[in-house]
Amino acid sequence: MANNSIESLMPRDVAMQAENAGVIKANLDFMSTLMLSLLAGAFIGFGAVFSTTVMTGNGLDGAIKLPFGLIRLIGAASFCLGLILVTIAGAEMFTGNVLLVMAAASRKISARKLSRNWSIVFLGNLVGATATAYLIFLTGQYMLMNGQVGRMALEIARVKCELSFSQALMRALFCNTLVCLAIWLSLSGRTAIDKVAVILFPITAFVTAGFEHCVANMYFMSIALFIKDGVDPGYWQQIGASAEQFAAITWKNYLLGNLLPVTVGNTLGGLVVGLMYWVIYCRSNIMLRSEDKELLRRLTYGGRRQGKRADVQGIAIFRFGGRQFHGKLRNLSEAGVMAEFYEATGLPVIQDSIHMDLKINNGQLELNDLPGIIVNSNTDKNLMGRDFLTYSVRLGKISDKARAELKKLVAHN
Repeated sequence: MANNSIESLMPRDVAMQAENAGVIKANLDFMSTLMLSLLAGAFIGFGAVFSTTVMTGNGLDGAIKLPFGLIRLIGAASFCLGLILVTIAGAEMFTGNVLLVMAAASRKISARKLSRNWSIVFLGNLVGATATAYLIFLTGQYMLMNGQVGRMALEIARVKCELSFSQALMRALFCNTLVCLAIWLSLSGRTAIDKVAVILFPITAFVTAGFEHCVANMYFMSIALFIKDGVDPGYWQQIGASAEQFAAITWKNYLLGNLLPVTVGNTLGGLVVGLMYWVIYCRSNIMLRSEDKELLRRLTYGGRRQGKRADVQGIAIFRFGGRQFHGKLRNLSEAGVMAEFYEATGLPVIQDSIHMDLKINNGQLELNDLPGIIVNSNTDKNLMGRDFLTYSVRLGKISDKARAELKKLVAHN
């Protein structure tokens, strides 16, 4: 049973959560990954259409004209809907998944799995956002306020298409720095309210500042192109503009002039956040490999397990990532432990460091706060067909008293 604390996770625990989330995401099957990425494209599209509509009509029809920054602030806050849906409802977004690099850096996933996830998610986001834009176009929503909503969509896209390659790239780098920080902060939250609160400011900041987000642009550019190419000639007179004013909005400018540099910049921005925190909080696990090797020598000899293992009855409590997980103790030795756990979100994976409490033989022996490293895990099913995970844990440096208790227990079994 997990810890029910509602306190936010500390940064080191967030790093562990980010790594383990990366492992889970990278190992999702193709169809699940694709469907979740389609949803993310649609969710970001919902935030974009919300923002576009809110920003329309500033100063028109006798309305008070708000200052430039204030109207952008309101529109940016509306756009947050997209990432809130992605984070809480659940979806796979390319810009956030750049953080999978943390799991790859810790060798918990391969470069192949990393590139596979990025490729599927990017494609799914593109299809989902474009399809959403087309369906929104079919609704005629752009005709609200005598077509001014459509004009706002066109103005947003025109500005994006007129950016130089370097401008788009640098704006995208800063954009995904803020997006990944929003996702990072959301991992620290325990409740939906926590997650919404920490998402709000970073996302509002990047949209207000005019930074570039590739998944958002998949919607913004698509809806503008559908409007530009699909409206009746009378539409331009209705909104007081001409098609020539938006000549820069073309598929070529969208895909090569905007989406390409923005995708590169978003990737770089996500790598900055992910690798920076990996160096700070996760690199130490790699630096401790020398200790791992010593422990491994203690556990095995010539490729075989060293020392007798005893089958025991008891409870194993893993403390990891600020949470507790209760499982069934199966066997132990002086150097290692094997225990089984039924599936739960946030369980550790291979190479993760944990601390354990062991309650052996109906409480006849209790050993607390034992350090360990996950060296293997396997999935199996019980007689009822329910999945469970079996963990092999290599013990770290424990007290002489605890070592003596284990030796005595093993010797008598």
